[in-house]
Amino acid sequence: MRMRTLFLASLLFAIPALAETKLGLIAYDQCAEDGKVTEAEHAKCAEGKDRDDHVLVFVDQGNPKKLFELFFEDPADDFVGKWVKIECEVDDNFIEIHSIEAAPEPEKKK
Repeated sequence: MRMRTLFLASLLFAIPALAETKLGLIAYDQCAEDGKVTEAEHAKCAEGKDRDDHVLVFVDQGNPKKLFELFFEDPADDFVGKWVKIECEVDDNFIEIHSIEAAPEPEKKK
């Protein structure tokens, strides 16, 4: 019985989480909390702010009020204030980025 339990437990850790593709904006937490979700609005908010003083978040294009904190910020450093396409794993309010690339800013809905 103990071997079976160990085997089943090992399967849980062996199954990788499913990666998702998401579109959104990499932003400073304070700028995103204000609802600033365009590149121009984020640039205005971030002007004069020191990168080291802020947490980076991912603002999901499909739900801009939902902010995801990044497990590791390094992959996103070059994309602050930019729209991106990411391959990631989501865990509650956190995202682990596996790959990231620039994406065009979506058109505003009229």
